[in-house]
Amino acid sequence: MNTEFCIDASKGFIEGDRVKIVSGALMGMESKIIKVNKRKCSAVIEIDMFGVTQRMTLMLEVLEKS
Repeated sequence: MNTEFCIDASKGFIEGDRVKIVSGALMGMESKIIKVNKRKCSAVIEIDMFGVTQRMTLMLEVLEKS
């Protein structure tokens, strides 16, 4: 989170069917990404929060597709 308690956009690459995050809040959480929408610049992740599995949509800027 930044100083305004907002999650900044992540930046990454799509390599085949895998996503590689190079910066941002999603860095290191590549295995939790279940869906990427390049048109809306978003990624849906699934995380365990307080014992309940939740889905969250975060900003993801796709830099390049290989």
